[in-house]
Amino acid sequence: MFSDINNKVSSKCAEQCTLLAEQAHQKVIYLAACNKLQECTNAREYDKAAKAFMHILGYKDAQQQLNNCKQRAAEIRNTLYNDAIEAMNNAGNESINWQSIIAMLNNVDLENYLDINVLREDAAQRYSECLAEEEFRQEEQALAEKIEAEKRKQKRKKTFISTSIFLTVIIACGLCLYSFILKPLLSYNRGMSALNRGDYFEAENIFSGLGEYRDSNIRKKQTEADKLYSSKNYIQAQDIYKTLEETYQTHRDEYEEAYNKAFDFRNENQFEDALKLFLGIGDYKDAITQVSETKYQYAKYEIENGDVEKALELLQQVNDYLDAEDIIDSINSK
Repeated sequence: MFSDINNKVSSKCAEQCTLLAEQAHQKVIYLAACNKLQECTNAREYDKAAKAFMHILGYKDAQQQLNNCKQRAAEIRNTLYNDAIEAMNNAGNESINWQSIIAMLNNVDLENYLDINVLREDAAQRYSECLAEEEFRQEEQALAEKIEAEKRKQKRKKTFISTSIFLTVIIACGLCLYSFILKPLLSYNRGMSALNRGDYFEAENIFSGLGEYRDSNIRKKQTEADKLYSSKNYIQAQDIYKTLEETYQTHRDEYEEAYNKAFDFRNENQFEDALKLFLGIGDYKDAITQVSETKYQYAKYEIENGDVEKALELLQQVNDYLDAEDIIDSINSK
């Protein structure tokens, strides 16, 4: 009898010790998180502090501190984003302004925030356009100055014929410069702007007209894929994206997100949702194989839950996958 009492006391003491140790551990994490919070100066640091509080949600005001960290991080990102948008609206046609905006948009706190990637592409495109236009104006001004200088020189020499020949050569060089260098560059930049804002018809016409200029043929394919994606033809879009380098796969992140979300659905036994996502992304990575795996797991789940008819229907769709055929035979033999 005394032995039983001693065992009960020992067990209770052990439970109390474990509880006290856990509380002490939570206190250490809480104090470290509070210290980290006081040093936060950007959204990433608030995110790290929030993760620390997330591990001890039941301790003191950890939940409130977590919410405060998330709110502060969101406020910082929102301010950075709005400042960048305002700067873009007021940038005009000066390349130096767009260079500054690119630096604002590349702030790591804005990584994957809202449509930041689209804004970054737009800013880079506008910077390229403005820079090309400024270079053209500089070349045009230099050319005009050369012509004017030659005019004055020829006027002093009173050699009208020499001046005419020189001007003809200069004009011809200027026309060649515009026709073969500046004009296709400006057209390419207009095509990129049209692609980024979703005007696929204009972008396709421009890139088609540019022929072999730079990567116009690849951009034409990218435009076709983006157009299919925007009209929710995800499988056809992926058929084109997979032929392009990652740089040109506009919606690669969306396909990756859908791919990972499908795994989450399947792990939660939400097989119908998982199948919709896997089927919707075509042959992205091993999505086709995952369709078979999902139907296979779905069927085993239905067998466990007593819906043999549903399970048999699913297994017949993947009868050459793993041991699906053996399971079909086993069901039919009963």
